[in-house]
Amino acid sequence: MVRAATKGTLKRIARPAVTSVGAPWRRRILLVEGSDPDACSVTGLIGCIEGWTSDVVRARSIADARERLSGGGFDAVLLGGGLPDGEEVDAVVAISVAVPEIPIVALTDRGGGDRGLEAVQRGAQDYLDKSKIDAAALGQALRYAIERKRAEARLVYLAHYDQLTGLANRALFYERLEQALNNAPKHRSRVAVMFLDLDRFKSINDTRGHDAGDALLQQVASRLADCVRQGETVARIGGDEFTVLLEGVRRLDDATIVAQRIINAFEAPFDVGGRKMVMSTSVGVAISADHVRTADLMLERADRAMYRAKQQGRNRFEVSQDEPDISTGDLFDTTCEVERALASGELDVWYQPKVQVTDGRLIGMEALLRWNHPRLGLMSPVRFIPLMEQSGMISAVGRWVLETAMRQMKFWLDEGFGDFRVAVNVSAQQLEDPAFVDTVRELLEATGLPARNLELELTESMLIDHASRTQHVLEGLQGLGVRLAMDDFGTGYSSLSYLVNYPIDILKIDKSFIAELLTSPRHNAIVTAIVGLGRSLGLEIVAEGVETMEQLEVLREMGCRSIQGYLLSQPQASVDIEGWLDDRTATEPE
Repeated sequence: MVRAATKGTLKRIARPAVTSVGAPWRRRILLVEGSDPDACSVTGLIGCIEGWTSDVVRARSIADARERLSGGGFDAVLLGGGLPDGEEVDAVVAISVAVPEIPIVALTDRGGGDRGLEAVQRGAQDYLDKSKIDAAALGQALRYAIERKRAEARLVYLAHYDQLTGLANRALFYERLEQALNNAPKHRSRVAVMFLDLDRFKSINDTRGHDAGDALLQQVASRLADCVRQGETVARIGGDEFTVLLEGVRRLDDATIVAQRIINAFEAPFDVGGRKMVMSTSVGVAISADHVRTADLMLERADRAMYRAKQQGRNRFEVSQDEPDISTGDLFDTTCEVERALASGELDVWYQPKVQVTDGRLIGMEALLRWNHPRLGLMSPVRFIPLMEQSGMISAVGRWVLETAMRQMKFWLDEGFGDFRVAVNVSAQQLEDPAFVDTVRELLEATGLPARNLELELTESMLIDHASRTQHVLEGLQGLGVRLAMDDFGTGYSSLSYLVNYPIDILKIDKSFIAELLTSPRHNAIVTAIVGLGRSLGLEIVAEGVETMEQLEVLREMGCRSIQGYLLSQPQASVDIEGWLDDRTATEPE
C-alpha cells in the first residue's frame, strides 16, 4: 500500500473495511447531549437501526466531545442540545475544526429547521427533528452523513494527491510552498525546495513497460517519504519528477543533508516484479531569499540546479548558484570547516582496487576522499564536494588528496605491494588552473613517485565545459608521463571527438550501465559498443561498479579487460586495503 505524504504526518490511504454478507455493520457513535431527557431514547433508536450494531458513547459538553474524539475510533457524531459550553452551531464548528474527517448529524428540537440548516452550513452533513425521528430515519441520516463525508474526503484527496504514489500533487505542493514562503519571514527562517528527476527513467518504460515504470515510481515515492521528517512535504509533480519542501531552514546544511539522504536512499536496488533495478536521481536545491517570494521562481531555480547536477554526471545534488542571502555565511562556514578539517586530520583518502580480468592482476587503486566530520560522521564526497566547489576550497583539498595518494603509492611501491597505478579524480577548478601541470610535476618530484604510477581521472563535462584550456593542460600532463582516464564514460556527451582530439588513455564505463548489464538489452549493447570502440582505439577499458560474477563473465566475453567494484572490494582506508593486499599476496600461487 502506498503512503500518502500529508501535512504533519505520513498516513496510509484509507480503504473501506470488507465485511461478510449479512454481517452487522458495526459503528461507534458519539452522542453529544447535555441534560436532555431524550438522550436515552436516541440511544435506543441507534440500537434499532437495521443492519447495524452500534457502540454509543455519550459526551455532555463540547469540551468533553473534543477530548473523546481526539482519541479516534468514532464513525459519526450525533449532536443534540442542552450543552453547558455553547449552542449546537458552536459545537458543529468546534468538532469540525478538531476532527474534520468525522461526519456530524445535528438533532434539533421541534421547529428547529433554521438551526438545522445553519448547522449544515457550518459543517454538519445532515440534521433531523428529534420529535419526528425513528430508527429508519436516523439510520438513513447517519449512513448519508458517513458516505457524504467519505465522498468529500475523496474529492479533496483527488484534488491534492497523486493517484499513483499517494504523494502530494503539484497543486498541493504549490499551495504549501506559497504558504511556507509567506510564513518564513515571521519565523526568521528560510524555505528549501528540492527538484528531483530520475536518471534514465525513460529507458525503464521503453524496455520494461509502463507497469514496471509505475511500480518503480511507487517504490521511489516510499523511499523519498522516509527521507524527510514529520511535517515536511514530498510531492510528485509529473512523470518521474518529484519535489521536496523543507521549512524552518536556517543553514544550507539543513537542506543539503536531506539532499544527500535522498541520494543515499537510491543506493539499494529496487525490486520490481522480482527483478532488480538500479536507479539514481539528480537533485537540485534552492533556498528562499528576500528577493525570491514566489513558488514559480523557487521551482525554476531548483530545476536549473537539477539540470546542472545531470550535466555533472548525475547521481548527485547541486545547489542553486543564486543564493546570496543564505549561502554567503554558510560558504564562509564551509571554508573555515574545510581548513579546520585539513589541519585536524578529519579528511582521509580511501582506496578501491582495479584488476585485470584475464589474470586477476592488480593494475590500480582509485583514491577516494572521505570526511570524518565530528558532528555528521563519515561523509561521502557527494555530500561535501559541491560545498567545497562553491566555497573555492576544492583546489586546496584536491592538491592535498593528490599528494596524499602519491605518497601512499610510493610507500606501496617501496614495500613491494606491487607495481600498479593510483588514480586521483581532478576537479574542474584544478583543470582550469594554469599552474596545474607544474603542481603535478612538483608533487612527482617531492614524493619520488614515477609518473607512470599516477593516473588522473577527468569527466566528459570538464572536457566540453573547459575545452579552450583543457587541451593544453592534458598535453602537458601527458608530457609528464601521467596516464589520463575519462571517468563515467557514457553518461555525458560521449563524443568521439574527445577520444580523437584529447590524449585519453583509459575509458571507465559508468556503473549505471554495468548495473543493468544482465537485464537491459540496451545497456548491454552500449557496454559492448564502448568496449569495442575502446579496443579499436587502443584504449584501456575499465568497467566500474562490478558486483557479481555474472557481470564479470559477461564483461569477459565482451573483451573488457579491467574491472572495479564491490566484487573485488569496497573502498577502504589505506591500512585496511593493505590487509586486502596482504591476503591477496598470500593466496597467489608461487
